[in-house]
Amino acid sequence: MRSRKTTTLGWEVRSVSVVIGIILMAWLTGCTAPPPGGGAVIDAVYVHAEGIHDGELAQRKAYDLAVFEWAAESGLAGVPSYSELEQDYTDAVSSQVAGKATGTGVYGARTMTLWDFYLEQVERRVQLLKPEIREALSMDEVREYYEQHPEAFKRQELITLKVTDWQGGRALSTREVVIDETNVRMLQEGDDALISAALDLGQGELATVQRPDGSFAQLECLSRKDNGVQPLDAVVQAAASQLADQRFGSELQRRISAAS
Repeated sequence: MRSRKTTTLGWEVRSVSVVIGIILMAWLTGCTAPPPGGGAVIDAVYVHAEGIHDGELAQRKAYDLAVFEWAAESGLAGVPSYSELEQDYTDAVSSQVAGKATGTGVYGARTMTLWDFYLEQVERRVQLLKPEIREALSMDEVREYYEQHPEAFKRQELITLKVTDWQGGRALSTREVVIDETNVRMLQEGDDALISAALDLGQGELATVQRPDGSFAQLECLSRKDNGVQPLDAVVQAAASQLADQRFGSELQRRISAAS
């Protein structure tokens, strides 16, 4: 009897010890395990990816993860969990349905997908990060960028064209068109195909622009003169935006490389 009682007591003690050990291990695991990171969310969302080739997956995921983590570090937007993303998507779809009823739906007749919504979230963070970079730029930095990239701020060249309109094998009219910085946008709004073709011509070069009605216009660039560079004061915001874009790209690439 004594031997049997001792065995039972020992079993009970060992059982309690095992249970306590399991509970303690579970508690410690719960305290020390990190929450799911952005990588897990991105992997889950990419199951719904549209139009992404297999060879692009790794690069696209790395880009998205770097954007999410950078925005979170900057305090601009956190990294959502998959359930949070789904809930926000559901709310957005509900808003879209309400918008369709009033004629204001963003995606028209097509229902926004989870993938559409996810891409918007990535781009929203990009658009939050870039102004942060731009606002941190000094005027000296912007001026240096402007001076190092004069081709980005050139005035519209002065272009003189001869335009001949043809239809049915007959020349209907010939006219001279002068393009400069004061009228280039207006001319493009009136005939984008013709002006776009003209902007690509060098002096003495020819081009033909087809019309929907079967007629066409023949262009000859009579002259093309350099018009200098716009002053910094006129393009300071454009220069700052371009420099911010450049720095955004460099920092993003650094983050992607560091994570690989």
